[in-house]
Amino acid sequence: MLVVGDGLTAAATAGFLDQAGLDPVVAPPPSRQRPTGVTVLWRPGLVLLERIGLRRPVERVGQPLTCRHCLTTDRSWTAEAAAATDQSALVAVDRRRLASLLDSYVLSTVRVTDRAVTAVDPTTSGVRSTFAGGVTECFDAVVTASRALVSDREPTAAGVGWWRFEWPDGVADPPAPAELWSDRRAALFMPTSDGVDVRLVSTAATDAGSVLSPVDLGRQFGELFAQQPAPFAALDDRQLQYRQLRGASPTTLSDRRLVPVGAASRGVVPGDCLEATRGIEDAWIVADTLAYGPDEVESALDDADRRRRQRAREYVAAVEATFESNRHSTASGHPTNSGHPADRSPWLRRLLARRRLAFSHLIDGRIPRVAESIPQRL
Repeated sequence: MLVVGDGLTAAATAGFLDQAGLDPVVAPPPSRQRPTGVTVLWRPGLVLLERIGLRRPVERVGQPLTCRHCLTTDRSWTAEAAAATDQSALVAVDRRRLASLLDSYVLSTVRVTDRAVTAVDPTTSGVRSTFAGGVTECFDAVVTASRALVSDREPTAAGVGWWRFEWPDGVADPPAPAELWSDRRAALFMPTSDGVDVRLVSTAATDAGSVLSPVDLGRQFGELFAQQPAPFAALDDRQLQYRQLRGASPTTLSDRRLVPVGAASRGVVPGDCLEATRGIEDAWIVADTLAYGPDEVESALDDADRRRRQRAREYVAAVEATFESNRHSTASGHPTNSGHPADRSPWLRRLLARRRLAFSHLIDGRIPRVAESIPQRL
């Protein structure tokens, strides 16, 4: 079994496959990126990581998120509102530290090659994989966390741009985790080991020539920071990362034994506190079904596809319930429980609902049902 990727989802896949006795081989994707920023792990992901010995190490180096601040409305929630819940319901981990843990606890125990996978070709009996240097090898199946290997199903841009940078020195740090919201834009702050990781999100049209200009970012997002210190004047444009959100998901989650997981199987949502956990769940379902499902590989992958779609529907239902609760509260003239303004962008409203779901242990003082439904088989 070949696993392609260089992040958390790929390592979790390898760890679960190894635990099940399936002897995975891990290879890097065609292009590699230095880990930067922060990964947020929600309770289901933490519970699953415990099965490969990673939960406690992650909690030791990470930061439990026991507070949340909406700077737009000047409202905050703290751990006191969730005194009866597990305070490790949500943990922020610096990606460089997380990469070190993955090396020590997972990748050091499985077979790893430094040769990047440059192409995959599903056949009737397996997947022919081409490595750097032209070396080819066949595998029963390939699980990929790299979208580059499923480019024929590349989704189109969703009209959402997002930026990432570290809060610059010399400007008073915002509280973290915290957020600012307007009709078309959001600024999201998450703590790291060295400071504050910043994500800016916009559903407004953005000129391609100005996406990496701190001055233009100041013009776009300045109104959000009217009551808060703004970072743009002190920002080095070399620190800026910009991407466009990819919208549509593949019509199938496996294609003749080629299985995309995590960000390779759906668009990356900036500031979404659920996404890393969903990647871990993908990894668990695929490994569990290959190990204990139907004997024939393609039948097992079809079963994994069904289980992943069922889990996705559970998330959609939970997010929609949160979205509708906030919408009805706003329409009736009552403030929402989350204290956020009524955002006119449907995409941003759903992002807000996903974040509220992740932080529900603070806002509602309880863990939602979707986060507790982690039996031996998802």
